[in-house]
Amino acid sequence: MVSSHQGFEAVTFDYGNLDEWKSYFKEIKEIAKSCKTIEEFWNELKRRCDGLTFKDLQEEFDYSTVLLGGVTPDGEYKERSLAKVYAVLFGFKPENIHDLIEKLKRGLPPTTKIVVEVTEFIRFVRNVLDKVMSILRQAESKALIDSADVDVEVDYFGILSDYKKLIEIVENFVNNVAKILPNYNQKSLFVWTLDKLTYRYMTTAYPKLRDG
Repeated sequence: MVSSHQGFEAVTFDYGNLDEWKSYFKEIKEIAKSCKTIEEFWNELKRRCDGLTFKDLQEEFDYSTVLLGGVTPDGEYKERSLAKVYAVLFGFKPENIHDLIEKLKRGLPPTTKIVVEVTEFIRFVRNVLDKVMSILRQAESKALIDSADVDVEVDYFGILSDYKKLIEIVENFVNNVAKILPNYNQKSLFVWTLDKLTYRYMTTAYPKLRDG
């Protein structure tokens, strides 16, 4: 058992310093930006593409690489193919890929419908966004940040044209979320444990709270 007189602290950052928490909310805002970038890109895919035929889509932009890149002649997605990334993460895919492949093979009009569906990934991104926006609004109400507003600019056609840009927005999201997990972030650990400790252990882990 750890005595309250031993001076043990669960975290080493200065949790009584307002500037420490202001920097933490900047990290939270970066997560919100990552989430919103992905959501806005998905929204644009939905707005521009959902329900149209492959033939109609091609009049605005060449989507063939995005929808068929890494698809076998039999209509199967190769592992790590670009088309599979879009299908699994963003729900952007032909309604019937075998039908589309067959029409293209036979030189028939590619009238296969294209869909943009909500995936588990998009649900997760939205869930994270809801939570971090709630935190930011609370921080704004306490004057810890100037504004909870998060503005992003999404280069829709740039992302579609450059696989690296797609990977970048996904990696930014994953890395920003990972950096805020209690396992890696002492401020998150502090917040996460406050309502899980008895007063005795809380003031042992965080001695400065005894003076609060």
